[in-house]
Amino acid sequence: MNLRHIEVFHAIRLAGSINAAAERLNVSQPALSRTLKHAESLLGFKLFDRVKQRLVPTREAELLFAEAVDVHGALERFRTLARNLGRNPDDVLRVGFLPSLGVGLAPKVVSNLPKHWEGFKIELFTHHYDVLLRRLHALDLDLAVAFNIVETPGISSTTVGTMSLTYLETDDPATQFDPSPVHLSEIDMQTFVGLEKESPVGVFLKAAFDEAGPSL
Repeated sequence: MNLRHIEVFHAIRLAGSINAAAERLNVSQPALSRTLKHAESLLGFKLFDRVKQRLVPTREAELLFAEAVDVHGALERFRTLARNLGRNPDDVLRVGFLPSLGVGLAPKVVSNLPKHWEGFKIELFTHHYDVLLRRLHALDLDLAVAFNIVETPGISSTTVGTMSLTYLETDDPATQFDPSPVHLSEIDMQTFVGLEKESPVGVFLKAAFDEAGPSL
């Protein structure tokens, strides 16, 4: 099967009919039917059975569909990258932020831009870390702001500021705020609410716990 066969198969599987898939791909129904029949002849088995005006995927088609989703996703990323390479970015800056930074930091930064930036468009997006990386690789973002950036091939990073991780404890609401440091070994790990270990800050926090003794 070539890429066109996979694209047609993916569209029919999602749409449930030749007619709907043809509209989705903006091609004629006869052309789509011919492509499907050609794919089935190459494979040596049917991909769909016709049941009450609908095309129902066969068992083999369901097994292939999981792989087709990955191929289709890669094709969409390719198209996005190609489209972005052809865009003229001179008057638009696309910046991605982690959600925790996009609420407070992003508007503050934009509001403090110099006056000679007037007329320059800035598009702000909030995404989780893995989505920021994916959109940077696709040139769908010009830059991103996140915590503790992990070194990633194809993406350069620089430190623009530092922050402290703060431990909050609400064991006794009547107790006044105590700003003194708390050693990680003193934290009750049975009730501790931490961060996702795979996130950049989570990786940093896990390393700190490993060094201090208790298991995160």
